[in-house]
Amino acid sequence: MKKLLFYFILTVTPLKLISQSCIEDLESPIKQIVQTQNKDFIFLSGNFKLTKLNSELDTIWDTEQYDSSNMGLNKIIQTYDGKYMGVGSAQNSNYLFKINSVGDTLWTKPVKLFSPGPFGGAAQVVDIIQTADSGFVFAALTGMMQTNAMIIKTNKMGDTLWTKKRIMYNHSETGVYDNIVKKILELPDGSLLISGYMEEYLAVQRQMKKFSYLYRLNASGDSMNLKIFHHYRFNKLKIDKTGNIIIASAKLNDNETRKATAFKTTIKGDSIWAIEYKGDEFYNVTIAKDGSYLFVGDYIEDDISNMYLASIKGSGDLNWSVTHFHDSILNKRLLNVFPNSDTGFIAFGGSPKFNNRAPLDFDCKIELNLLGKCMNMTLNKKKKRVMASIYPNPTTGQIHVDLKNGLCNPNIKIFDSKGILIKQSKALDLDLYEYNIGLYLLEIEINGIKEVHKILKL
Repeated sequence: MKKLLFYFILTVTPLKLISQSCIEDLESPIKQIVQTQNKDFIFLSGNFKLTKLNSELDTIWDTEQYDSSNMGLNKIIQTYDGKYMGVGSAQNSNYLFKINSVGDTLWTKPVKLFSPGPFGGAAQVVDIIQTADSGFVFAALTGMMQTNAMIIKTNKMGDTLWTKKRIMYNHSETGVYDNIVKKILELPDGSLLISGYMEEYLAVQRQMKKFSYLYRLNASGDSMNLKIFHHYRFNKLKIDKTGNIIIASAKLNDNETRKATAFKTTIKGDSIWAIEYKGDEFYNVTIAKDGSYLFVGDYIEDDISNMYLASIKGSGDLNWSVTHFHDSILNKRLLNVFPNSDTGFIAFGGSPKFNNRAPLDFDCKIELNLLGKCMNMTLNKKKKRVMASIYPNPTTGQIHVDLKNGLCNPNIKIFDSKGILIKQSKALDLDLYEYNIGLYLLEIEINGIKEVHKILKL
């Protein structure tokens, strides 16, 4: 099984009290990162590659079943049942994929309601949520000459219940605009909050009008209320522990500069506070265990975009801020952050794209303590080694565990697809003849270190 590995680039720490360099580059770009219910991670990469990693970012399993096909998986979420729902495309059409807990596709369903996306072909789905009724809501970008936004509600099997196309069109003065929907939230009353960013060209004034919005729909897709925020670009948002909305954004100045801005609003979009901070733009936010907010983004210095974090109290006061410099001439920004333990966070970053509609890839990470400082400053961390290979795989019954690098005395466990332990052994030759056809997980443990392989029984 191919492992997803990381490596360090040797860096020189700048002589600045607020700055550190402890960034690890990922071995290959990641399209999406999802933190699961048990705090593991799912990485989506390539065309259709899924990799599950534990909180230490050691690989648990990976799957590339459609990675070499014309199928493409663009977004994925974990569902209430511990499985996954994904959306992707093939041959200019959109598809839904129901995926089990070990990465195997259970069913695939074409959805023809999406119109062409902003880069041609299928629509670009930018967000998915599962709602309280176990159904799903999708936000997508459509259109060729200009970008429109649409919202789609389905039941739990992916059957369409309603669609809302060209949202915000009635709030355009000219009809010539790009509407970049960013995020969907389901509110406690079952209504939906849609956030996005619009650029509209005003021909008479010869200027571009830029604003963000919070658009609220009821569970049936009917409009409830709309709040517009001129000269701001909203990115991601979360509901905090008090039920208010926290927004990562930037103020857009007339001289084309940006200023990182944190918003706090009610669920109706009424502003509680909006405060500017040192950075240039906030791209995401997470809620810390103590209820404070950790924002991630970028800070431009000497024309280079660097990684920026700010911890902010519920009142809007700054706890601390830290800048991390990547050891390259490339611009880097932090794009997402997750609580990773009671003592820290893990943040992922990437490089800017040419167009704010283009999906961003993650290509580096930082492990941080609760003050945003590097969790591990060791610069010579080795790649995780592979403990064993399994063959034949697939198998009709007999398998052999080939230990690597002189390893010995393994404790081997085999689990069925439901996670039930069915066999335990220290022998390197095992048979599965008595078990049904299907997928099994083989766990090898040596000196407290575990490695998991997927076994297909034919």
